[in-house]
Amino acid sequence: MNWVDFSEYNWRSKILWWLVSLGGVGATIFSLLHLKGLTQMQSWQFACLLLVIAAIGRMAVAVPKSSGIIAPTDALIFLSAYALGTPAATIGAAINGFVVTTQTHHSKPERLYFAASQSLGTFLASSLMFWVINWHTSSPLQHVVQEVTSAELFLSAAIAMAAVYFLSNLTLTTLFQVWKQNYQTGQGWMTHCLWSALHVFGAGFSTAFVFILTLSYSPLWLLALVPMMTASFAACRIYFTKTEAASHDLAEVTRLHFATVEALATAIDAKDQVTHEHVRRVQIYAEGLGRLFNLPEAEIEALRAGALLHDIGKLGVPDHILNKPGKLTPAEFEKMKIHTTIGARILERVRFPYPVVPIVRYHHERWDGKGYPEGLSDTAIPLTARILAVVDCFDAVREDRAYRGALSREEACQLLQAQSGKHFDPEIVATFITHLPTFEQRILEARLSLEPTQSNTILMETVEAELATSPRTTEQPEYLDQIAAAHHEMSSLYEIARTFSTSLNLEDTISIFARKLKFVIPFETCAIYLYDEQRRSARVEHVLGKYAEAFAGRQILPGDGVTGWVLANRKLFCNAHPELDLAGLNLGDDEFKTMAVAPLLKGDQMIGVIALYSEKLLRYTTDHIRMLETISGLAADSIYNAIHHAETREFALTDPLTGMPNARSLYFQFAQEANRASRQETPLSLMMMDLDGFKKINDTYGHHAGNEFLIGIAKVIAGELRSYDYLARYAGDEFVALLPGATEDDVEDLMWRVQRAVENYALPAHQGSSIQAGVSIGTARYGVEADSLDRLLKIADRRMYKNKQLRRQHEFLMEAGECGDAVAQVIARS
Repeated sequence: MNWVDFSEYNWRSKILWWLVSLGGVGATIFSLLHLKGLTQMQSWQFACLLLVIAAIGRMAVAVPKSSGIIAPTDALIFLSAYALGTPAATIGAAINGFVVTTQTHHSKPERLYFAASQSLGTFLASSLMFWVINWHTSSPLQHVVQEVTSAELFLSAAIAMAAVYFLSNLTLTTLFQVWKQNYQTGQGWMTHCLWSALHVFGAGFSTAFVFILTLSYSPLWLLALVPMMTASFAACRIYFTKTEAASHDLAEVTRLHFATVEALATAIDAKDQVTHEHVRRVQIYAEGLGRLFNLPEAEIEALRAGALLHDIGKLGVPDHILNKPGKLTPAEFEKMKIHTTIGARILERVRFPYPVVPIVRYHHERWDGKGYPEGLSDTAIPLTARILAVVDCFDAVREDRAYRGALSREEACQLLQAQSGKHFDPEIVATFITHLPTFEQRILEARLSLEPTQSNTILMETVEAELATSPRTTEQPEYLDQIAAAHHEMSSLYEIARTFSTSLNLEDTISIFARKLKFVIPFETCAIYLYDEQRRSARVEHVLGKYAEAFAGRQILPGDGVTGWVLANRKLFCNAHPELDLAGLNLGDDEFKTMAVAPLLKGDQMIGVIALYSEKLLRYTTDHIRMLETISGLAADSIYNAIHHAETREFALTDPLTGMPNARSLYFQFAQEANRASRQETPLSLMMMDLDGFKKINDTYGHHAGNEFLIGIAKVIAGELRSYDYLARYAGDEFVALLPGATEDDVEDLMWRVQRAVENYALPAHQGSSIQAGVSIGTARYGVEADSLDRLLKIADRRMYKNKQLRRQHEFLMEAGECGDAVAQVIARS
């Protein structure tokens, strides 16, 4: 029976199908063997009834939201039983079952089941009717009907037949549907009962009444069945048509609602580099497992929605944590954990008609109780959450992400088996792996790829190349690509900026820049030139990609080719033909199709240029150009710092007396802090300090004592600063501090603390005396009062000497006051 497809049936529905089918076939065969008792007239009547049943059965309609069918042929089946007996009625019911299911587009197994259930139900009901009559009287049915005293017996038997006919068909149809689709039995029973009760009992009673009138008075009374059947069927059909229209409208609203949720959820997932096909595959896996575990339809719908929405709480997790290339720190992992709780709280306000919230809240719980957010274990975790945990992990680990590589199908299965009983429910893991080929076939039928795509980081250049040169072929919606690209761009810029800050070596900085650039802007060759101000030319410092040997050591003068034009004009130039720039280079038979060159500028200072060449792209897009401009600015700052570091590396950066950074180091540190303050838009203050009366200390106690005093003072000042503040000995008895992030109130408080600490410091000297001094302080704010270190130092120096004058005036007044008091005492005593 290859034509019978049981792929969507569970074991209960399969057993029921076989029992009812065999029973119906048996009843039909039995009836065929017992048709010999019909007279010639009855045979003609039987043939006419079958033709009418086959014709009218084509008018059948399906009951909305049910596998039930309603047709105007029930009355004819009852009439066959009354007039011709159980065998004729059984055969008519079997034919009726095939005809009506053909018209309502049921599957082949459903057609056979419905015909068999009609045949079996009619056989049982008709047999019961004749058993009731024969139990009370041995007269033929026609005589029973014609006798007034026995008519009540016939009506009672006919009602009993209608009841058995109704209950048998209702039970068999309902059980088949609820067991096949995992509906709740009570809900399915009521759905079928409401549409069939009135129709069946009305047809049975009206047919019995007309049959009595026909035998008692005239066969013309049979015509009365026509309006009765028509009115009953028309009323049901009108009602069902309206119900179906309302159901269709509701289904369309539900579809639009779910499609809206799907679109928004998928857009949200795009920030975590989750693809549309990943979500669809997880839905298929989850739904398939749900049916294998006989979950109710509501929970299967919850699984489909949960596959979309389980990570919606990641809206509350920063992008740099979601897409961090390396392992998360404990603090970052704690931040990641909150996405389950946030997601559940978001969805609690939506009030889904099925249990989605438990899936979202508990899909990161572990079988061994070591998961989050509540540490549930074993069966305390909702079954739907356990199912989603398995299928989402399986498909997610097969996708390439920024923080890990993709696993193969076999490796993903091994991972699930290794974590079975620890992270995952072992029964679910075993069931999933066993039925994985079936799920994969459904994925292919849905026109999805079995092999998850690579991450946006790795595929950026190939996807953009395809978009630039060929029509779109992937089924992933374009808006999702754009959202994912936007988040990828942000995380890439963050990663580039973070990486630049970790290196001051010129070679490492340029190499890192070239490698990171490839993940954002496609190219086959990248050449980075550094500009020599004295020679007024640019020389290739680093080449990444094809033809590295041909580009190595190449020098460009301002105005030579496209790169020289950028050097001379200090402007970005894109989509020129590469031949204009590559004269004299032996690049073989391959040909670049487009190029982009950007200057590296640090303020007004030319650092160098970046030249990108592509063989795949026909032209660089506006997004490429925008990204190149942004990244070249970051690179210029970083390369400038690296160059500055290389130039000053030969000089000592530490003051030999105090062990603190010196003036040269101050300039280098200021450049870093100023760049950071500009990027992050945070305050940066400079504080200059000069000891009061230090020359007198040298003159009185000698330079050796003065040096010891300076060492002590340096430690005192450093003790008042924060751990991330920067203190340098600028010159002689002058110190300079850089205070990143300090507000005006913070600086004022620090000035007061430093002056008090310095004044309280005393260095023991000879003959029991001690060396003490005060300190004068001046400050300046970067970005508010000046942008260069020299200007800030001048402003702070001016304020420092003003502070020194005020301090001297204060000391003079104090001394004058003490002198006046002494004279007054002498006069008083004289």
